[in-house]
Amino acid sequence: MFAIDESAFFSAQQLAEITQGTWENLSGELTVKKFHYVPKYIEPGDLLVIRHEKWPNKKYLYNLHKVPDMVAKGIVAIMANMETPLNVHIPILRVSDTYQALRKIAIRTSKLSTAKRILVVGSYGKTAFKTHLWHLLKEHLPTYTCLNSSNFNASTYCDFASLKRNTEVFVLEKPIEHERKILRRVKIIAPDIVVLTSIGHEHIEKFKTIDHIIWLKTTYASGLAAGGKFIAPYDSEYYPQILAALQRYPGINILTFGSGANCHARLLAQRFRQFGWDIVAAIEGEIIRYRVPFPEAHAPTASLAELLCVYHLGIDVKTAVAHYYQCTNFKSSGALYHIHYQNKHFYLYDQSRRGGIEGYSSFFKTVAAFQPEAQGKKIVVTSNFVDHVDGEVALLDLAYFKQLIADADIHCLFSVEYFTEHGAVVPDNVIWEHRFTVADIQEAVLNSLENDDILCVKGIYESDLPRLLRYLKQLPGLRMKRLVSRPWEDDDFFELSDVHEIT
Repeated sequence: MFAIDESAFFSAQQLAEITQGTWENLSGELTVKKFHYVPKYIEPGDLLVIRHEKWPNKKYLYNLHKVPDMVAKGIVAIMANMETPLNVHIPILRVSDTYQALRKIAIRTSKLSTAKRILVVGSYGKTAFKTHLWHLLKEHLPTYTCLNSSNFNASTYCDFASLKRNTEVFVLEKPIEHERKILRRVKIIAPDIVVLTSIGHEHIEKFKTIDHIIWLKTTYASGLAAGGKFIAPYDSEYYPQILAALQRYPGINILTFGSGANCHARLLAQRFRQFGWDIVAAIEGEIIRYRVPFPEAHAPTASLAELLCVYHLGIDVKTAVAHYYQCTNFKSSGALYHIHYQNKHFYLYDQSRRGGIEGYSSFFKTVAAFQPEAQGKKIVVTSNFVDHVDGEVALLDLAYFKQLIADADIHCLFSVEYFTEHGAVVPDNVIWEHRFTVADIQEAVLNSLENDDILCVKGIYESDLPRLLRYLKQLPGLRMKRLVSRPWEDDDFFELSDVHEIT
């Protein structure tokens, strides 16, 4: 890995000046690895930021009670409000408001850092894109990103505060927000490249229409630095609307990825094999062949945008693609396991943590590509496709999903929770068993599995389907190994001359 040194932008005294704070228990200089406020992501050497009840986002709870555990874990300092009670012997930076203090540090760092900023936005795929790009770059340039899902404003501020003087590339993600907030916050980020991974129905209940979602996501182009680039998905059914929305920024450089003849990153051929994809692509006219070790149906196209970023950061794409084998997807992006239990073995494809209409479409296309060995069969466990309380059921094209499931050649489908709201998607030849709770169906799922089967689990964010994974992992004697598709070799990879024959 190309090393990022520990040379922070600010000394402890400068941090106090920027935040108008004061230090307690400080003796000598302080070396902080990262700033963070989510205890489960804290590592030794980090500075823990204490949340308070007036923080804008309420997703993460007040974390003061975690301080003893975090001190034992090896944090080197704490940032806390003046009145926050603390009984520790490590340095404490006392400020009037930890959220605003973080923001001040971020703004100052943004002005000083010369790192190229890659801002990732989109309905789906942001965290996976960010993770993959970091792996592709880290051997070539000092690159920083938070490898967890971190797109709230406080997370962005922590990321800026964590940059070092020699950081050359900074990759971050942002969610959809109201336009006023986007315009204000993208000025702090000042991205050199904005990547739009996808457009879909995520948050449609809040922002009402796809056109409004497109407008908001393309608003991030307003903050592009001089000479900045906006990378857009050509194969999206909404590409014309994306292009139209970008016309309000006439000075930007729009790059595309997909199957179009004029795409800057173009997919020429793809083949699914052994839970991964063999790919031939042209990146800014340079034809390369490579392998992406992820089974998802969208993985080939997603890799094009990643490699387009690599190219425009001055890295040789043919060298970079080898680093896909160092990637481990974030938990919401899916994982593949080989399981041995009692006298049988089977595969588990875990997509239990994140759903949505487009996510389910990609899931069933992925399942269709799976080819079980010997007499193995494909078994699916699913929750409802959308959160029933948001009224999104009306957006589902039931006939479309019924055809997707039929094409996936599923032997048996187990469903839980509110799936019966759209049970019409199950083809007549698929065995279907429904229970409302995961606990009521987990034994039936286990008993249905035989040698070489592929168990595919898909749930929306609100679903309890991760419980099924916990149930399997706790079975006595069960052995589970996470799989990464093997690299390609010259003797089994299709030749460039065969491109026209590959589908």
